Amino acid sequence: MVMITCLDMASLTIVKAAQNGGLKSIVYIVYHNALGTLILFPFFILHIFRNVGRPPLGLRLLFRFFILGLVGLCLLQVLEYVGISYSSPTMASAIGNLIPVHTFLLAVVFRMEKIDVKSSSSRAKLLGTIIAISGAMVFTLYQGPEIFTIARSAKTSNRLFISQPSNWVLGGLLLTIAGICGAIWNVLQTATAREYPDQVTIVFFNCLFGTIQCVALSLFLEPNPSSWILQPGIGMVAVVFGAVYLTAFRSTATTWCLGKKGPVFVTMFSPFSIVIAVILGVIFLGDSLYLGSAIGAVIVAAGFYAVMWGVAKEKDKLPMMVEVAKKSPISDTGFSFSLSSRKKGGAMKSFMEKALPFLAMVMVECGEVGMITLGKAAMNNGLSNLVYVVYYNALGTVLLLPNFVIHSCRNNRRPLTLSVLIKLFGLGLLGICLLQVCAYAGINYSSPTLAAALGNLIPAFTFLFAIIFRMEKFDVRKPTSQAKALGTMVAIAGASVMTFYQGPPLFKTILDNDDLRKNILSSQQSNWILGGFLIIITCICSSSWNVFQTATVKEYPDEVTVVFPFCCFGTIQCAIFTLILERNTDVWILDTSTEWISIVFAAVFGTAVRSTVITWCLCKKGPVYVSMFKPISMVIAVVMGMMFLGDVLRLGSVIGAVIIAVGVYTVLWGQSKERNLTIDDVSMLESPTENTHLLRK
Repeated sequence: MVMITCLDMASLTIVKAAQNGGLKSIVYIVYHNALGTLILFPFFILHIFRNVGRPPLGLRLLFRFFILGLVGLCLLQVLEYVGISYSSPTMASAIGNLIPVHTFLLAVVFRMEKIDVKSSSSRAKLLGTIIAISGAMVFTLYQGPEIFTIARSAKTSNRLFISQPSNWVLGGLLLTIAGICGAIWNVLQTATAREYPDQVTIVFFNCLFGTIQCVALSLFLEPNPSSWILQPGIGMVAVVFGAVYLTAFRSTATTWCLGKKGPVFVTMFSPFSIVIAVILGVIFLGDSLYLGSAIGAVIVAAGFYAVMWGVAKEKDKLPMMVEVAKKSPISDTGFSFSLSSRKKGGAMKSFMEKALPFLAMVMVECGEVGMITLGKAAMNNGLSNLVYVVYYNALGTVLLLPNFVIHSCRNNRRPLTLSVLIKLFGLGLLGICLLQVCAYAGINYSSPTLAAALGNLIPAFTFLFAIIFRMEKFDVRKPTSQAKALGTMVAIAGASVMTFYQGPPLFKTILDNDDLRKNILSSQQSNWILGGFLIIITCICSSSWNVFQTATVKEYPDEVTVVFPFCCFGTIQCAIFTLILERNTDVWILDTSTEWISIVFAAVFGTAVRSTVITWCLCKKGPVYVSMFKPISMVIAVVMGMMFLGDVLRLGSVIGAVIIAVGVYTVLWGQSKERNLTIDDVSMLESPTENTHLLRK
């Protein structure tokens, strides 16, 4: 839920940045929902074929879906994003906490909930409602003096999507009306789900009708055709991120948390979004924190928790409260959740169990390439690759510290001997210091596309090291061993082609437009061969790390205890190494939003999200399933490189990438045929492309 809350605010911040960069709110809404509907369409078709006996759709139900789309998508999102354009994501997150309050009031009006003034829970909800509305009024009508801001130099301001002077009161009123629309949508959707308990069908038609209505509305609000042209940059990122994250990932994760922990647990994280929004707004949008915002946010949070306490106390009203307490659908076009459908959703649960690993691995590959692309963009912007590695690992180590402390207090772990500490020091030197310094130096000299392609060599190199250290047996008479040996040679040949032969350009982005040049952090002249050699050395380091890490975990089988000292040692080694090579103190100052974003994203995604998702997918589907997604990263890297870095796609890259993919899949085929895979093989099959931050289970 912390990750979802952070990504929610990241989504709003990206949208605000795109609006500051010139993207119209209605254009974003249309593109975002249209793409989201296309993403939902295959799931809807599969759902129809797998559930032949579902209830038929009548004209009355279709009309209800039309109204749901109008209220919960068209009106709600238009009001919300226009309100954000006039104010800030911080205000949107604070006003969004009024959704349960508005829903409670509407439920009382429509007699879906009774008020008993003698009941402490009813009194708590009434008092919380009054407090929350008062806080929203303070937040909207009183800004007060400036508490905190970040001074921006002229150089920095040109590169940040700085917020323009806003109409704070108008933005707050629009967001409040959007919150009322969200509450009305909650009530209507609850009644519709009770009458027609088929979540997938409801969601798809809700999105479809809402998108059509937004298109019709946009013809009146934005008749200028030039506003509909999306240039590569923050606008396109906002649309794609909104469609993929809000439509697929967020709704699925929220539904899973609701099933595991219940609605009160899910909604209790909502006020946390205000803190995240303030931090992101101050760092990346140049927003200022005002006294009125701080006071109003605290009052809204107090009222919110009072209402949620009343909800939690009424155990007999939990089914209805799931919908009331659920977080605002302002930015969520995903699957709704109700207890009535939980009993009837066996087919849906089975389907999602099959679809979730696929979506999760695609998200991981996109995130990995995005992390590399952001790092490359920051280095093109002047960030030292050594400084990037130090900051990224330092922040990642800080994120790991609470988990390590909790684990140490709860478990009577074995003491760390000098021998184990020396091995952890060596793992940090090999798996963080040398590996990441070579990796980002190689990316700096070449491109994320080359890094993604050569990263597929890790299973092949790991296979060779496993044979050398007798961790795997090689029988030339077995077809599986022959396949792995042949695949290794083919993959290495492909890497040689990709490194030494660039060939003629096949496709490149046209950067004649001055505005486009400003939005794209174009790659500088590169040293392709040197970059390729450094990335190959990175792959060898990663493969060696896999082998040594496996031996260390066998000796000291406590992964959490192993990971934290290993990361800590690696960070210290990187810092010492950087202090020796980077004598200029100015390189340690982060000036631009790209540098901040790349470091924070790498630390959070690489340390927490990526390792957790991969571990879960390994448990669900096994190592071969996880490894088969690696070549997808090459395609994603090519697209991102051309869109955001101005890279050129060359013939040698295509030929080499295809050869590497054939070799990788040959090795994976040989591994999949060996049914006697041990836990050691899981470690060997997993290929940490550029970041081996956490151990996999």
